[in-house]
Amino acid sequence: WRDNQALFMGIAKLIYGLSILLTPIFGLIGDRLAYKSHALGRRLFVRVGIIVAAVGIFVCHWSAQSTPDRPGHFSLFMLGILIWRLGEGFNDVTTEAICP
Repeated sequence: WRDNQALFMGIAKLIYGLSILLTPIFGLIGDRLAYKSHALGRRLFVRVGIIVAAVGIFVCHWSAQSTPDRPGHFSLFMLGILIWRLGEGFNDVTTEAICP
């Protein structure tokens, strides 16, 4: 990963931008679900967001571990960041809807 620091930062910024771009869409879906059932829209988004973010953190942790015979997985780590950020987006939308 030392040789690809610029690539790592570039992809991480693209993932961050994608998650920010999807935040209004998550908010729209959450608001429509909350209109039908407040518990369904808000609680579900918080729970799903926590689970998805936890899976992303686990993927990052697992893929970053390297041993002398197995280097860390760069692309899998990036996938973990994407999953983590999407889960954080679910939580962000719900938090901002409850506490503006």
